[in-house]
Amino acid sequence: MQRPDQPRRYCKKCLTPQTGEAFFQRLREIIAGFDEEEKVPREVYEKRLDACMSCDRLLAGMCRICGCYVELRASLKRNACPAVHPKWEVFPEENMEGFFSAAAAIQKRIIAADILNNEIN
Repeated sequence: MQRPDQPRRYCKKCLTPQTGEAFFQRLREIIAGFDEEEKVPREVYEKRLDACMSCDRLLAGMCRICGCYVELRASLKRNACPAVHPKWEVFPEENMEGFFSAAAAIQKRIIAADILNNEIN
């Protein structure tokens, strides 16, 4: 049994939907808001998440290699697994032009969501 003065502990192999936290709900809303042409097909997304769940570098929905939330990283065509020997690659037809500006836009969305979440609480 968990003591009230201890932080909540999560399963190290769980993805964010399994944790039930409000922040992760917001993360899923951000993913849903991406243009469909930026996202991989659902079956590719699921395969990517399966690979992440089998990885020993997953911790509470985060990749311990790069610090990303794997559900966000796995949802976009332009992303690849950051491991030295990647478990999944950039989606084949993705054009890498503009990668860094797109990554910066995603980071801004996450920061804005976090600020909004803190203002609400």
